[in-house]
Amino acid sequence: MAAGTSTDVRASQIQAIHKAAPKLFALEDGPVNKIMKGGAEKVTVSGLAMRLPYEIRPGGLYGAFDPAGGTLGAGNNFLLGEATSSPIARKLGVEMQKAQIWDTDDPEKAFINALKKGTKDASMMLADCMNREFMTDGDCILCTVSAGETTTTLTVDTTRLLRVGLAVSSYSNNMATKRAENTLVTKIISQTQFMVETAFTAQSSTDRITIEQPSTAPANPVGLFGPRYFITSNSALYWHDVLRSDVPGLVSPYVDGSGNALTPAMARLLMNKLKIHRGENVFQNSRYSFLFPLAQAQAWEDLGINISEISGNGNFSNQGVDRLFNEKKSTVGGLPIDTSIVANPARVDLIDYADWFRAEKKPIGLYDVDGTTIFEGRDGDGNVKTTQNFWLTFIGQLHVSDPGRHAYIDDLAKPSASYGT
Repeated sequence: MAAGTSTDVRASQIQAIHKAAPKLFALEDGPVNKIMKGGAEKVTVSGLAMRLPYEIRPGGLYGAFDPAGGTLGAGNNFLLGEATSSPIARKLGVEMQKAQIWDTDDPEKAFINALKKGTKDASMMLADCMNREFMTDGDCILCTVSAGETTTTLTVDTTRLLRVGLAVSSYSNNMATKRAENTLVTKIISQTQFMVETAFTAQSSTDRITIEQPSTAPANPVGLFGPRYFITSNSALYWHDVLRSDVPGLVSPYVDGSGNALTPAMARLLMNKLKIHRGENVFQNSRYSFLFPLAQAQAWEDLGINISEISGNGNFSNQGVDRLFNEKKSTVGGLPIDTSIVANPARVDLIDYADWFRAEKKPIGLYDVDGTTIFEGRDGDGNVKTTQNFWLTFIGQLHVSDPGRHAYIDDLAKPSASYGT
C-alpha cells in the first residue's frame, strides 16, 4: 500500500489568510479637507442665493484746497459691490448585498466587517471626489475627449482628475448638451487614456467628461469652486455673477513661468505682487500656504539640492544625510508647503486659508428620512431586494471672500514627463 500524501489530509487543513487588504489606488487628502476641517468659517445658507459683498473703493476725496476763502468741495463715501452664489448638491452612494453584510458581521466569519468598512470608506471616497472636483475650473469638467468617443476606451487630454470607480457624464464641448448615459471609470490606462463600463453612444470628439450629473442637470452645470475658479488673472472670467474686468480688484496676482523651472525669484516676485495688490501687511493675520503639485514639489527639492551642493553643504555621501526635503517642515519665504496629487502639475498656488469659508445648507452627513439612514433596495416594480443603501450628502459651496488675496504661478516646467498634464 502506498504512503499517504498531503492530498489525503487536505480537508482537515486550516487555510490561512493575511488579515490586511491594501488599497490599490490613491486617495487625495488635500485642500478641501483643510477647508472643511481646518477651522474655516462656516456660513449657514438657505435655498436663496447667498450675497457676497465686496468693497470697491474706500471713502474720501483727497486734494488741495485754498485756505484763503476757498471752498472745501464735496467728499464721497466708500463703494460696495455684491455678487451672488447658490449652493450645489453632492452625494456619494453605497449599495451592499445582504449576503455581504451577513457573511462579515462576526469576527469568526471575516476579518473585515463589510458594513463598518463601507461606512468608513464612504467618508474617504467623498473627500477624494470633492478634492478632485476642487481642482477643476468650477465647471465639473474632468477632461476633454480627443479620440475613441463611442468605445469603452477613451483618449483624453489628461486623466489626472479621474480614478477607478468614479461616476462620470459626458457633455458637448460647449457644455450645452448632456449625453443620455452616465457610466463608471473602470481602468486608468495612461496619462491620456482610460476605460469606462459602458460607451457613450452619442459622444463626439472634443466632448467633455464631467462628474456624474443627474438626468435633470442643466446646461453648464456649476461645480465645486477651487483655486482655478477663484485665483485667476483672466479679467474676462466671472467671479460668480460679476465680470472681473468690471472690478479689477477681483483679479489675482500672477507670475508667468513661461515654460521655465520654478525658482526662488518667481516665488519672491509672486509674494511682492501680492503685497502691491493688497498691501504691505497682507501676510499678517493670515494662514497662507503654497500649494504645490508633486511635480513642482520635486522641482523645488531639486533646486534645494543643487544650491546645497554649490554652497559646499552638499557633501552628503559620507554624512548619512537625507537629501530629499521634508514637505511638512519645508517653507517658501517662511510660508508652509502643502502638496496635492491631483493639482495641475505646471501651476503653484499661494492660498490664504483664512480667507476661505464654506457655505452650508446641509453639512456633510448621512441622508436620512425621519431618522432612517440605511434603506432597503427596490426593483423597478417596487419589490424589496436583498440589498441595503446609504448616501452621504452635502449641499453647499466653498468660497473665498477676496480673490485678490490669493496668487499663482503658471506654465512652469515639469522635472519629468511622468507627471503628465
